[in-house]
Amino acid sequence: MAEAEAPDAAQLPTDAPVPTDVHTSVLQEYTEGVSAMTIAWPILATGDALGNLCVYHLERMAVLFNIKAHEHAISSLALGSNGRVLVSGSQDCTAALWDVENQGQELHRLAGHVSYVKAVAFAGSMVLTAGGDHNVIVWSVQTGQQAHMFRGHTDWVHSITVFQSQSELVACTSSWDCSLRVWEVETGRSRGLLDRHTSVARCVVKGFDPMTVVAGCVDGRVYVYNMVSDACLHEFQAHPGTITAMDRIGRKLVTGGEDMQLHVWDVISGNPLGSFSQHAAFISGLCCAPDGSVFSVDGDGGVFVWDGATYEALHSFKEHSAITQCGAAGNDESCFFIHGSSAGKVTLISLPTRETEDATMWQAVQPITAAHIPSSGSVLSAWFLKKGGWRKTGGIALSGRKKRWCVFEDGMVKYFAALSASGEPSSFKGTISITAQTQVETKDTKLLIRNPDRTWDMDAEDASTATEWCDAITSYTLSYA
Repeated sequence: MAEAEAPDAAQLPTDAPVPTDVHTSVLQEYTEGVSAMTIAWPILATGDALGNLCVYHLERMAVLFNIKAHEHAISSLALGSNGRVLVSGSQDCTAALWDVENQGQELHRLAGHVSYVKAVAFAGSMVLTAGGDHNVIVWSVQTGQQAHMFRGHTDWVHSITVFQSQSELVACTSSWDCSLRVWEVETGRSRGLLDRHTSVARCVVKGFDPMTVVAGCVDGRVYVYNMVSDACLHEFQAHPGTITAMDRIGRKLVTGGEDMQLHVWDVISGNPLGSFSQHAAFISGLCCAPDGSVFSVDGDGGVFVWDGATYEALHSFKEHSAITQCGAAGNDESCFFIHGSSAGKVTLISLPTRETEDATMWQAVQPITAAHIPSSGSVLSAWFLKKGGWRKTGGIALSGRKKRWCVFEDGMVKYFAALSASGEPSSFKGTISITAQTQVETKDTKLLIRNPDRTWDMDAEDASTATEWCDAITSYTLSYA
């Protein structure tokens, strides 16, 4: 597609240090409202009401591309697990796949709906789209061809949530027909109908236990469903009116409502844990950061970052127009909170990452690995003492080392602060992307991973582990050739 006529994005410094205090930047100013947003660290994508699409690299603080993607408003965005492929859905009744690493080259135009596309999601080597025609279409990411269609809803579908069920992928779709439906992605077969709730499930998130889903409804009630048995495990009244926003990290579920209140719940028991009450308008969005902070925004331009354990405000900000979109991401050094307004402004707030005290309560759920990216052929995991890394330009070193459990699989090193009692990684902290441009070397126990914008300095427990990781990462980079 041609270059967008929207205003240029803000020029962001590429040699700036990782922030040590609160820092605010305006990333973009569209001429119309921000209508969609998605983040898969370190990639951020936003879209506006005129069909413009802008993609940023948060670590580099750089705009990757800014294009006219659709003829009408972009209503939904999703990134593949490695942030290399982006899907956009639009009110022009189409969706499209974009190559993030190649300046937004259009890979495929997905034209199969007869009404607007409201929801999009990746599921391994497939991408799912849904919207106003009541149908959910499954497409091949590689070919752009339609694989099959889910039929069953009787009103527009507004969300898609993808789960890994043993050896298969399943999708849970939510509709204004007041039901959730569960489908097998590969075959299109219906797996179940979740309909104990009697009002629209406006917000849907994954539950803490495998194959559970949480629905926040227009009548203010929360329902936790088991998607294998179709049973409602429990339900509770969270707000007196509509639940307008919801997110979960670990066992903590955060709900926001039209009553201007935010409440935190234990999603397993349904017990209340605390509340945050500083907003002056309905909650228009919220999201949980990896360090346990909560980012909440409202319809009067109010923006808050607050502690999900103490419920105290860490930072507040006031825009001159309603906030329509928000997202959060981060690494060991900084948490990034991004919001988009009805006036078209995209703003980033960065705060130093705080250590998570309760790793079990805040255990992060990791995205499903996409099958369309090169495979490393194996999974490695080990403890490393990880230095924060430094910017290539400017040579700004970060002091201190933190012990991190690192997992390398399919072009991504994910690092965690702890292991649970069952040996599962917990307290997700961040990622290191491995690409064709990555260089890696080892000396004794030291492992250096060099990307164009950043170097990661890591110490293994022994030299053989460092060598094994160096060989595996090198082999992966050569798979691009």
